[in-house]
Amino acid sequence: MGDNPRDNIDARFGKGLGEQGLIKLEKRPRYCGLRLRVGKRTYIAAYAHGILPKGQPYMLTYSYVSGQEVKTAAPATGAWPIEVVVPIQIEFIGKIAWFQIGGEAEVLMDGTSNIAAGDFLSVTTGETAFTYEGTSMAKDSKAVAVDAYEDASDALYTAILIDKPCEIT
Repeated sequence: MGDNPRDNIDARFGKGLGEQGLIKLEKRPRYCGLRLRVGKRTYIAAYAHGILPKGQPYMLTYSYVSGQEVKTAAPATGAWPIEVVVPIQIEFIGKIAWFQIGGEAEVLMDGTSNIAAGDFLSVTTGETAFTYEGTSMAKDSKAVAVDAYEDASDALYTAILIDKPCEIT
């Protein structure tokens, strides 16, 4: 495998294949910081800081350690710009993996505040799921709910991740 980012994904490039969503993210990336756009979804390669459940929000941090230049961390209060990502599958400590940063995704939502389709969601310090932000976008908005959710427990639902840095409160 070379240094070409295409070497790090299991992709079949041909007429129409990319448009049909047949590019797969099944192969682990070899380097942190790679960004990949598949249709309307955006991914980034980062080092997993622990055992990370699918869809739980994390923030990205940066390091000088080789192989950990871009890594995940639990959400913590911080001013803009913070990039929030979600694992596309369960990830384990010490692995470089693909994390989704933009587009339609399965995310953990906390329905305590009765989330309606179209509501904006944010990430709060100490939370393990996206929470209700409001009906209009704010500086800490990170996603828009596609599915309504009205249960106090965290569950995987569909949302559109907003591919922009945000603020965590």
